[in-house]
Amino acid sequence: MSDPRARVAEAHRALAAGDLVRDVHEVALPPLPSGAVGELRVGLERPGASLLMASLGRIGIRSTRPSENPAPDAEWIEFAGGLALLPDPGVDAARPAELRPGARIVVRPALLARSEVPIDATLSIFLVDSRGTKHCIQDGYPPHDLEFTGAWRRGTVIRQPYSLRVEEPLPPGLYLLAAEVLEYQSKRRLPLAQDPSALPRVVLGRYKVRQPDPDPPARPCGDSFGGQIALDGIDTTVTRDGQQARLQATLHWRALKPPSSDYTVFVHLVDEHGAMLGQHDGQPQGGEYPTSVWSENESVLDVHEIVINEVPASAKLRVGLYLLATGHRLPLDTGGDYVEVDVSP
Repeated sequence: MSDPRARVAEAHRALAAGDLVRDVHEVALPPLPSGAVGELRVGLERPGASLLMASLGRIGIRSTRPSENPAPDAEWIEFAGGLALLPDPGVDAARPAELRPGARIVVRPALLARSEVPIDATLSIFLVDSRGTKHCIQDGYPPHDLEFTGAWRRGTVIRQPYSLRVEEPLPPGLYLLAAEVLEYQSKRRLPLAQDPSALPRVVLGRYKVRQPDPDPPARPCGDSFGGQIALDGIDTTVTRDGQQARLQATLHWRALKPPSSDYTVFVHLVDEHGAMLGQHDGQPQGGEYPTSVWSENESVLDVHEIVINEVPASAKLRVGLYLLATGHRLPLDTGGDYVEVDVSP
């Protein structure tokens, strides 16, 4: 029985006096102006008789026309092809969370159709390290309940959860939780609408993997800078490379509490009179693990090298921390602003 009218008539004949039937109907509305008011009517039709119609009352109808600007431009990152992405507002990217094997990262970014989308797109979520290597990749396609982006109407917003699991131990370091929008067929990354030449990647959050606790330093120090960072010790080695000497200083840092800023390390080699022989300045681990991401009681090894013609036996190392923007040094709790040790044991 394929005729809908015949199916309805058959259902009606099965009803008995006193039966209560809940009948649900869904009405698709065309785009309506804001504040429109309509009348909802229901009727019964019988072959050969006039249509019986009753009014259920007047109702206010919200506009079904998509907003001209569904969200503030400052919050959405726009891609070519009419799509925009909104990071999960519940993820705090200011200070990275710590990752351990078996950890799970749950994030709920949103996609918005700024205009009619001409392609089917997929959202790729992953962790990326400082060398650009991707980890824990999760691609989402179709974006939501088989609603392919190529069929989205202008103004459609879909927020979808992603769950990334850290299956294996990751190398120590800082990781970005990032998203890219890909064209499904070609796997081509969609460029950013504002700057097509920029890397088309949106940072959703930051995470880190701590270093294992190092062995105790050969030369303990125990000095504290600003009540934030302790220099537990310094290991030094001197090797020759042709006509030059290479001094390697391994600094054993420890965060007494989460540092308030990104500090730059200075390592100065001076003679017995304090005259400068050589120096190396830089953020810890070449800038890949800045002090602002350190956790309380976390130990960090930091290697600096100074290359000069000769390292005198009487030479000393001076080590400290400063803000690059201002040059202001972080003072020692005991006074002064650097730790001084002999290079020779």
